[in-house]
Amino acid sequence: MALPNVPTGFAKPPEALHLPHSVTLNIPLPSAHHAATLYRVLSVDKPLRPKETFIAYRAQSSSPETLDVLCHCSTVRQLRLASNSILEDIKLVLATMDAFPGPDEHEEQRRKGRKDEVIQDAEFELNGTGRAG
Repeated sequence: MALPNVPTGFAKPPEALHLPHSVTLNIPLPSAHHAATLYRVLSVDKPLRPKETFIAYRAQSSSPETLDVLCHCSTVRQLRLASNSILEDIKLVLATMDAFPGPDEHEEQRRKGRKDEVIQDAEFELNGTGRAG
């Protein structure tokens, strides 16, 4: 089952770009809805260095709960930086989806008896006074 508006094949990097280093990340997600939302959020971001980096997203047709990310870069360093950035973006989007569930997910959580949880691994600054270190 293909996800709506999520391609099942990768786009190819332009032939003019010489990007010899690549990695494919297979991101398993809780549901096909999470995969589609993650695709919609991440696919609008373009690489900061489009001549050195190419990023494409696709859904696996055999597993709609998995989002694949293909990254081509000109150097290994650029590949490491791009991969790290992609993973940080995924972490942020999934934490946001968990903190602010949609109407369907909120009802499902209520049925399962899950109470709203506080994000514990983040510290928030109060009254504009932070702490150093």
